[in-house]
This record gives sequence, structure tokens and C-alpha cells, in this order.
Amino acid sequence: MPVFLIMIFVVLFTLVAMVAVASSLQALQVSGSFKGLFGFRGNVLGFNDGIIDADGKSVQLQYHAGSKNNPSRLQLSWTGDFFANALLRHETAADRFGKNIGLNDEAQTYDPSFDSEVYIECEDQDFVRQCLISKDVKDQLKTLLQDFTTLEIKGSQCCLVKTPCPNVNIFTQDRLTAAAKTLVLFAAGIPRPQPGQTSSTPVTDQVRASSGFLSGAGVLTIIVGIGLLIWGLVGFAPIYPGKILVLALKLSLPLFLIFMFYVYSQVKGFSNALTVLTGAFFSSLIGLPLLLWGGLTVVNGAQDVSAPTKHATSVVSKYISHSKNSTSYNITVSGWDDNRSTYSFTVPSYEYNRINFADPCVITTRDGLFSFTWVSARKCGR
Repeated sequence: MPVFLIMIFVVLFTLVAMVAVASSLQALQVSGSFKGLFGFRGNVLGFNDGIIDADGKSVQLQYHAGSKNNPSRLQLSWTGDFFANALLRHETAADRFGKNIGLNDEAQTYDPSFDSEVYIECEDQDFVRQCLISKDVKDQLKTLLQDFTTLEIKGSQCCLVKTPCPNVNIFTQDRLTAAAKTLVLFAAGIPRPQPGQTSSTPVTDQVRASSGFLSGAGVLTIIVGIGLLIWGLVGFAPIYPGKILVLALKLSLPLFLIFMFYVYSQVKGFSNALTVLTGAFFSSLIGLPLLLWGGLTVVNGAQDVSAPTKHATSVVSKYISHSKNSTSYNITVSGWDDNRSTYSFTVPSYEYNRINFADPCVITTRDGLFSFTWVSARKCGR
């Protein structure tokens, strides 16, 4: 029971932490409070307090030099009285492939030169047309997206981002000011929500919610699967864990195919369909076997009603193994049936020091609900 409670706590804590971090980052993005996150103070790239004056509009400039887990990032942002969600970026070969196979459906401006260079992640066609009705704006955006990674409308904030951006010196003050003016010009043309609506892009908002759910489902299987596997291997250690893995792989294949068909049916026609499908493919390819392996291991032991069997054996060797961040203390005992010559397991350091070569051991096993024999108790020493 203590192991059960510990593993449940670990899984729940991980999930809550991920949700909290994601929510915090989203709130920071929507509110435009990256300044505190990135640690900006005073003069930023020659602009006092990171503010660029773009024809009387204050555009915030933020730069993060990068760290081990976060790439460098340069961002210009302006907050207005609009509310929408859309992303513009340079079109890639993957985007064209997604459209060619009928998976991705991109909103079009019907300007061939623009549509062939800029990819638009937004499902609200009328919104896109109104945003990009001006040829001058489209031409300037094409130029900007040759230098910047994305132009994104996220809620009431319009952002121009370059990431990674290891060398910020490629941007002069005049160049950044010109980019800020183009950003404000584009933002001025963003349609405001209609009366009774909270967003100008209701379809896109729903699509993003669905995409987030489907992408998160695969990641969730990995997290829960790892938690269950640790719980199972610690609390209900199977004699042959590889046999459970083989069964998990066999069972996961049809589940994987069903899940991928479901994801495909849900995302087909999204502007980001290929990205979501690819993410779901790799996460579920790893997560489903882990989930089944851990789940079968736990249920095999937790629901076992078989009688325990004790096996008398003795210590044949002991050794210490080291990994990058931990040290394991291992005991090996002689086998107790015709199918096993030895059996090894880890123990705490104090037990390792107490147990000696040739000490007697009693290994208690149970048959398991799915007939995967597991060790319910181990006792070594004189």
C-alpha cells in the first residue's frame, strides 16, 4: 500500500505540475509579461525599458539569450482591443506535403505569391481575408517572415518572433523599428469580435482546443505509463518482465492503429493536421506500450489471489553498479527451478552491507492474475 500511494502521488503531482506550468506560460503570453520571465531591465538593444515607439504606438521588445532547455528568442509584441488566434510563418515542404495529400487545409488569400511563401494556421477563412486584404501589408509580411520565425495573434496580443536568435546584433535599431511599425500596421487590420462573440476566430479556437487534447493524450499515456511501470516493477516485480512487455506490444498494436485512425479522422482538414498527427503518432507509439506494460504488471500483482510459494536459495554474488545519477546495490541468488539458474534484485545499501556470500535466502513468489509469476517477498541473511 505505501508503494501504491507513493506512485499515485508521483503521477498526480507530475500532471498537476505540467498543467500549472502550461497555464502559467499561457498567462504570461496573453498578458505580455515576458519581461519578468526573461529578466529584462533598463536598456534593451538600445531601447529604454524595451519599448519601441512605432508611430506613437508602444511595441514591447523582449530578448532571451537562451539556456540549456530554452532556445534564444527575440520577440516584438503589441496588445490591442482585438481577440483572436492565428499563426503566420514561412511555408515548408512538410506543409506542402500535408496539403498535397489532402490532410492539411490552409486558409487562402488568393494571392499566389503570398500563399506560396506564407503558411497560415487559422481555420477562419473570412478572418484571414480581412486581415490580409491589403497587398502592401502582405508584401511587408513576406519580407518580415524572411527574417522572423512567426507572426502570431494570440488573444489580445500580436507577436513577431525569431527563435532561435543566437546573434541579436543582426538587428539594428532602424530594422527593429521598421518591423515594429509593420506589426502595428498589421494589428490595426485585425477584425474585432462581432457583437455577442468573445473571439474573432471561433473555429480556430475550437480546433486548437481539439489539437491540444489529441496531442496531450499521447503525452499523457507516456507519463501514466512510466508511473505504472515504476509502481509495478517496484511493488509487484515479475520474474520475467520481458514476457509482459511482449504481451503489451502485441496488445498495443491494434490500440495504436485505432487511436491513429481516430486522430486522423479528427484532425483532417485542420491547418496544423500533419503536425498534430505526427506528434500523436510518436507519443502514442511510445506511450501505449508503456501504459499497457505498466498496467499489466500492476494488475497482475495487485489483483492476484494465488497462494504464496516460498523458495529456499542462497546468495551466489553481490555487486554494485553505477549510473550517471545513482548507485545500485545488487544481490544474486541461485535459482529454484529448472528454468532459472540465478535471480538478481536490488536492495538498500544497509542490506547490501549486511548480506554476505552464501547467506541463505527465501524468495516468496505468487502466480499472478495473468500467470506472470512475481516476487512478493525476499529475505536474505542469517
